[in-house]
Amino acid sequence: DSVCVAWNDGRLIRFDTLNFSAPRAVESLDLVPEEDAKLTAMQFMAGGSTILAGDSLGRVCAWFKIKPADAGTVDGALLAAGHEMQLGKAPIEKLTISDRARLAIASDASGTVHLFNVTNEKRLLKLSRPKDSPAILNSALAIAPKNDGIVAASADGIQRWDIDLRHHEIN
Repeated sequence: DSVCVAWNDGRLIRFDTLNFSAPRAVESLDLVPEEDAKLTAMQFMAGGSTILAGDSLGRVCAWFKIKPADAGTVDGALLAAGHEMQLGKAPIEKLTISDRARLAIASDASGTVHLFNVTNEKRLLKLSRPKDSPAILNSALAIAPKNDGIVAASADGIQRWDIDLRHHEIN
C-alpha cells in the first residue's frame, strides 16, 4: 500500500499506492536528521512494514507506520522511528534481514558484521574476519535460512560463521 523513495541525505518520501494507477505523496521526513550524516543502507524487514535505515554514524533505525489521531496524512499514517541500534562508529554499508525472525545483519566500513534483534534492540553477535582471511568488502551478506549461519562475500573471498542463537528474542 506504500512506496518509499529515499536519498542519501536521508530525505524520504512515502507514497500511498492503494490506488496504484494514481499514487499520492503522503509524507516526507528525514531518516538521518544530523547535518553531516548520510543514509548509507536501507532494507525492508520481512513483511514489508518495517524499514531499516543504516547511516554514516554507525546506527541502524527501524521505522514503521503508526496511526495517530492527528496524523494529517491522506492515509492517516506516519512513519515513526521505533527502534535504534548504535552498532559502532563506522558507516553502515549493507543491511540484510532474516526471513524467519526479527533479526538483521549490518556490515560496516570497518569490516565488522553485527547481528541484532530489531524488536529488543539487542546485539547478538559482533563478528570480524579472521586475520588470515581476505578483506570482506560487503558486496554480499546473508543469513542462512534456519538462522544458523552468516555469510559475507566479496571479490576477494567468502567468510562464513556458524551460529547458534537459541532464544535470541529474550531480553
